[in-house]
Amino acid sequence: MNENASPQASFSLVRVLFIILPVGVILLGALGYIRYGEEMGLTGTGIPEVVTVKGKVMMRGKPLKGGMIQTIFSDNASLQGGFGKINEDGTFFLETAVEAEIREGLFLGKHKIVIYNYLPTEGAAPGPLVTPVKYSTATQTPLTLVVTQETADQPVKFTLDA
Repeated sequence: MNENASPQASFSLVRVLFIILPVGVILLGALGYIRYGEEMGLTGTGIPEVVTVKGKVMMRGKPLKGGMIQTIFSDNASLQGGFGKINEDGTFFLETAVEAEIREGLFLGKHKIVIYNYLPTEGAAPGPLVTPVKYSTATQTPLTLVVTQETADQPVKFTLDA
């Protein structure tokens, strides 16, 4: 045996844990911050805050009886807009999908508004459109909404020109 040879490095569980444990804790903390940071009020997650949005749709001076309302989030194309059902009295509450979870409200920022209602039919296909065509597509609708913190306290009103 050669006396000048360096001793073999011995495997030490303690050394491995001193390296892997801190790295794992840092990674888990970063993932938790990204996933739950927005809910805890921390910034830097890239997802805007969601605030409650409710309101009423009017057409021909009366509440729109039924239908759907959808939004297209203009401030960030990678995030979805909201959606909601219009009730028989014209009122609605909007919801948004946020990381595979449905939350009440919309992202803060600018939204295009699409509103449509079809007459019911016997078959699977929708009946004739009750609402004006210009409100039923994102490319034609003139309706927009800028969602702010104050929106949560103020019901919005959309009036469709017939």
